Amino acid sequence: MDGIDCALIDTTNGCQFIAGHCHPIPDDLKNTLWQLISADDITDPRIVIVNEQLGELFAEATKQLLQKTDFNVVHIKAIGSHGQNISHHPNDEKPHSLQIGNPQIIADRTGITTVADFRSADIAAGGQGAPLAPLFHNETLRSAEHNRAIVNIGGIANVTFLSRKDNSVIGFDTGPGNGLMDAWIHKNQQKDYDQDGQWAASGTVDQTLLTALLHDPYFRKVGPKSTGKEYFNLKWLHSFVQQQTAADIQASLLELTAQTIYNTIEQKWSEYQLILCGGGAHNSALVNRLQTLTNQPITTSEHYGFDADYLEAMLFAWLAKKRITNTKLDTRTITGATKPILLGRIFTSNKD
Repeated sequence: MDGIDCALIDTTNGCQFIAGHCHPIPDDLKNTLWQLISADDITDPRIVIVNEQLGELFAEATKQLLQKTDFNVVHIKAIGSHGQNISHHPNDEKPHSLQIGNPQIIADRTGITTVADFRSADIAAGGQGAPLAPLFHNETLRSAEHNRAIVNIGGIANVTFLSRKDNSVIGFDTGPGNGLMDAWIHKNQQKDYDQDGQWAASGTVDQTLLTALLHDPYFRKVGPKSTGKEYFNLKWLHSFVQQQTAADIQASLLELTAQTIYNTIEQKWSEYQLILCGGGAHNSALVNRLQTLTNQPITTSEHYGFDADYLEAMLFAWLAKKRITNTKLDTRTITGATKPILLGRIFTSNKD
């Protein structure tokens, strides 16, 4: 929630990144979002209000992005909007995943057809609804010469396995990415994130705490699996914390992210290229720790022409293209869905 990532892409021939924009979220709205996510109460009446506010903000972010370019609304075929995740429970008795940011408002304010609600159809088909990034990684980052593990480190980290031997794609959430570290520094220092992992680097990993965190049952599950901040949050963390200093807890959280990513990949391959994307690719302390653990070549998606900050925004633009062309996508080896499906709902503009 450090900003709204927007990407303009051209899918005429492959997928070309044209421009990106990170739009600020007002502090009062951001604080409300923190409260809603932490409470995980989807009956909170504020969700209805914030849903409208985010729709307006996403529309404004779209306009600001276009102002940076030579393009205007008549050039844009569609918007893909993931929305702000509020609740993700694919394994409940009544599975659901809720992202807010009213897509009809986005369509009406911009005059551009908007595709949203990408996860519901996957869940209805028996899938986890997440992650969806492996679909795009397979499209853009596959290699015929190397096994590749693409790790998207957002609030939650997910990994995509692309084998050089076949066309298979496997992906799932490994666990916390930046989310716990962001929440902990927000609580203690009122900062949105730990710049370069400097605060984590100032502390010492508490091995007792780390061992307890690593024993969470989620890390022993096999894919398909997905999770979110409604599970890995400060309430979860506080059930393990004892007398550690705040900096040592941050150091332990960084180590948790690094080790769960490393453990996941090492269970599958001994030789691979590791490609990072998402905000965590800029956390130098985390990247250095991953380099030490894996002892494998590490690059970011920028090395292959895809800005690490905007790869996920590109994903949802690409998914919008797939939906408006009625292209079914196969998430069976990623989310566990039972069949290829259309992802997303289409909202047409009522703008005159």
